[in-house]
Amino acid sequence: MIRNLTMKGHMTKQSHFNYDKDMLYAEFNQAKDKDTKGKKEKYDNRIQFFKDHVALKRTNPEVYSNIDINFDNLLMAWQAPDPRDYFYKRVFGMSFAEKQASDKREIDQEVAQDRQKKMRKKETLEEVQLA
Repeated sequence: MIRNLTMKGHMTKQSHFNYDKDMLYAEFNQAKDKDTKGKKEKYDNRIQFFKDHVALKRTNPEVYSNIDINFDNLLMAWQAPDPRDYFYKRVFGMSFAEKQASDKREIDQEVAQDRQKKMRKKETLEEVQLA
């Protein structure tokens, strides 16, 4: 389904193919599977996946008309030393480890508050029973 177009005297081809999110997820998962086969985690295939889509989007943006994905930002993230930290810093303003520690502190505080409430209820119940 590729048709020829003439632009400024040059013959070019335009694709009628369009990516959808399911196709991209499938391709990304293939790249991820290749990256995780070895003992050491690597990101080479996922980085190449994003490089390919950055280039394709520049030359044929119409194949992405049904989706809105910033492949340039995703490429930067996956090229970072720790992509997970990159994402966490962008979203939460802290590394993954810092976010985990923060979440643990919040959970610990909630547990402590729940214990205090239970103790107060128990004390109140004992006071009522004594009266």
